[in-house]
Amino acid sequence: MGSRRVGALVGALTLLGSISGAAGSPVQRTEPIDAEGGEPEALTIENVNALVGAGELAEGVESVSISGNGYEEAAQGFVDTVVRSTEVELAVDEVGEARAERSSERTTMAGERVRLESEHVDAGIESVDKARAISDLAVAAYMATGSDRDPALAIFGEDGLVEGFLHQQLRENATEHQSERLVVAQLEERTLSEQRVELDASIDANAGAIAELDARADRLAIERVNLYVQLLADAQAVRDTRLLADVIGTDFPVVALDAYVSAANRAYEDTNCGIQWWMIAAVGKTESGHGTARGSSLESNGSTTVEIIGIPLDGTGGTARIKDTDGGELDGNASFDHAVGPMQFIPQTWNRVGIDGNDDEEIDPHNLYDAAATTARYLCRGRSMTTEEDMRAGYFSYNHQEEYVEAVLARALAYQALNLGL
Repeated sequence: MGSRRVGALVGALTLLGSISGAAGSPVQRTEPIDAEGGEPEALTIENVNALVGAGELAEGVESVSISGNGYEEAAQGFVDTVVRSTEVELAVDEVGEARAERSSERTTMAGERVRLESEHVDAGIESVDKARAISDLAVAAYMATGSDRDPALAIFGEDGLVEGFLHQQLRENATEHQSERLVVAQLEERTLSEQRVELDASIDANAGAIAELDARADRLAIERVNLYVQLLADAQAVRDTRLLADVIGTDFPVVALDAYVSAANRAYEDTNCGIQWWMIAAVGKTESGHGTARGSSLESNGSTTVEIIGIPLDGTGGTARIKDTDGGELDGNASFDHAVGPMQFIPQTWNRVGIDGNDDEEIDPHNLYDAAATTARYLCRGRSMTTEEDMRAGYFSYNHQEEYVEAVLARALAYQALNLGL
């Protein structure tokens, strides 16, 4: 890829970033040229996320390997649009250079046109002068042989035969000389006229070429704008599809991972208890299969497509007996409580510790961002979450069953072993 093509690619991605930033959708662009000005890394589906940027994802989440949910198609669409944008940027440069050359030619030809016009006028004047000189000689000859003169004087001249003959020869030689000069002047005038016609044709052709270049520039300008709009749409499609794409090697989508990582980051800022995303993910897997229980799935904003509501806690079937604490507002039952949401909080617990995990100014137990952040807050209450014993204590506070604690702990350690680099 040549330096001009590199520059065009950088220009396309830079404008993408500036437009996106202006539109309120931040794009973090990885510079495609190395520090020494070498060739850029090839634009592929694999590095699209780095070019599109994290957006609203927690730091590092955009770097995990993902697949599915139309992500590959969206990423390929982004790649195709960037490639076409690069081609258009190159074409815009080429048209600009060609127009500059044609404009320079036009300036040169305009100066040549002025010169030819001036020389043509001078040649015309000279032709007229030569014709007038011949006319004057003819008149002089006529006057010399006019009927009012003595015929002898007309032939011999007033100084005799020889002198008269010499005068006659001089007049003839002068006439012949003037005639030759007239022919030369007229030929020069004709040549200049032909050159002017040829130059006018070249000027017209130049004007036509410039008009054609301007028309192409207009078409490219329209396509350029359309492509940048398409780049924004393609970049957003990448963000939208990647949220619901699967994290390769795991059993959850990107949006779930982002919710868990965001929750751990928030807990670190609030309590610095040492909780990690995989500790929270283990609870999400155990409680609702990461928001997929009851036929539900996650939306790109972290909300479940179906409200996941557990069985009534009425004391039957080995359950605890917990009378309604929320008037049925969260679980739809005004008699007994149900665990709700992807992290299965009891309404009274949710109303006490629930927090907004995605800064949308809502505290929704059916949104994984809010539920995961609340889980982190709950597990970190008055304890550290840095050792396995800490984790057991935290999970036991969540559910007082040893089987539950061991199952969640095993899943947490399995997620930790994935080494996602987060």
